[in-house]
Amino acid sequence: MDNLQVRWMTDEDELDLADLTSAVYGLSPGVEQQQRRNWLYQQNPYAAIRPELLVCQGGQRIVGQTGGISVPLFRDGIPQRAAWGTDTMVHPDWRGRGIAGRLITDWSQRCEHSLCLGFGPTDANRQVLARMGHRPLGQIRGYYLAGGAFHCAESESTVVAPLDVSDLRIATLWQ
Repeated sequence: MDNLQVRWMTDEDELDLADLTSAVYGLSPGVEQQQRRNWLYQQNPYAAIRPELLVCQGGQRIVGQTGGISVPLFRDGIPQRAAWGTDTMVHPDWRGRGIAGRLITDWSQRCEHSLCLGFGPTDANRQVLARMGHRPLGQIRGYYLAGGAFHCAESESTVVAPLDVSDLRIATLWQ
């Protein structure tokens, strides 16, 4: 772990991040990955001065990443500094070395948020968070949108189901 450097992402990391995403998800590097990253981290109107994406560099390559998407959140009517914890991944050749835990720990220490939200964490991410002492607080049932609150509750006409990361309906959800 001593030869690994965790730092904030820079523009120069784009190609390495595309390679990392491809290695983890088996996708071909493409413009879509860069556009998604830009949309989530650099064009986010609630983001801090820099994209909130930490990378872990091992030698000359990026071997892991984790990030946060700043969002407005109100708790009991009081604005909270919050972010969705997102995109924690470690290159398959570098797994089992504590990189994910180090990335999450560093992000939680460096970020400026009091609350971190999870959106569909993988079982591996849940295990890392549990080992670090994080605990789930439950599911969010109300979302603040322009003009009011949107409530999501399961009913006969509503089905809650996981979506594959390649499902294009995810882009519609975020928009």
